[in-house]
Amino acid sequence: TNSAFYTVYSVDWEGNRDVLGLYINSGGEGAKKWGLVMEDLKVRGVSDILVVCTDDLQGFSDQIQEAFPSSIVQKCIVHQMRNSLKYVDETDKKAVIKDLRQVYTSTTEESAKTALSAFEAAWEKKYKYIVKQWRENWTELMAFLDFPLPMRKMIYTTNPVEALHRIMRKLIKSKAAWTSETALLKQLYLSISRNEKSWRRKAHGWTSIQREIMELYPERVPQKN
Repeated sequence: TNSAFYTVYSVDWEGNRDVLGLYINSGGEGAKKWGLVMEDLKVRGVSDILVVCTDDLQGFSDQIQEAFPSSIVQKCIVHQMRNSLKYVDETDKKAVIKDLRQVYTSTTEESAKTALSAFEAAWEKKYKYIVKQWRENWTELMAFLDFPLPMRKMIYTTNPVEALHRIMRKLIKSKAAWTSETALLKQLYLSISRNEKSWRRKAHGWTSIQREIMELYPERVPQKN
């Protein structure tokens, strides 16, 4: 059977990385399952999430907002680029990538909008679907621009979780079968625990990021007892 693994990879207020949850669901990934994951995190004690970085799964943002209405959703730019390039002719790819890079490397949202308008002027006739994709997801694609540069690098893509996923994929590919989903989950847990050094290191430059968050979102800063 095909199953989807749901991992919740976090950075806490002190800059420590951790895996808050590891879930499995037969039949592939779905937004409703993610909703159950969000609710499980709440029950287990997660009271607030400032930013949630996701892929472009349809309906995922709604599930996040329902569980954590104050959270900011940042859709992965790398996933968006893959979607944008899916139907681009090979001869145009380098030029399309270069023009789209002007959008997501902009320093402000206003300049990003200008870059997207320039892309539209150059490519709309041939790749109208790309402009439509970016405009429909604009708020969640450009959310990272509201944060300081060091934090932007952390949240504009879900790539940081790939180190964790590589460990999981390596295990799954090396073994053909398990007696049950529970057995598989246990082995995955043991595997990622044994390889913590590759994914659990503290977030780089976190002290400066803390200062910026304290200024931007003072009401969201955890209060120590």
